[in-house]
Amino acid sequence: MLIVMSIAEELEAIERERARRRMLATQNNKSGKAIAAVETFPPQELGKTRDKVAAAVGLGSGRTYDKGSERT
Repeated sequence: MLIVMSIAEELEAIERERARRRMLATQNNKSGKAIAAVETFPPQELGKTRDKVAAAVGLGSGRTYDKGSERT
């Protein structure tokens, strides 16, 4: 279980960064804080980071991942 949780934590960091980039890419941001090279994204991905991470490592739901991450 510890291996799965360590993989999940790494995936969570990646998904959080991707989500941050998606949010910045959709802002009407004239202050120069937007990312210089905006990545072209596929149609909008819906769902929370925890749900995507849990599905990727086979934990079922994001809630299960949250419970597991609280214990480690």
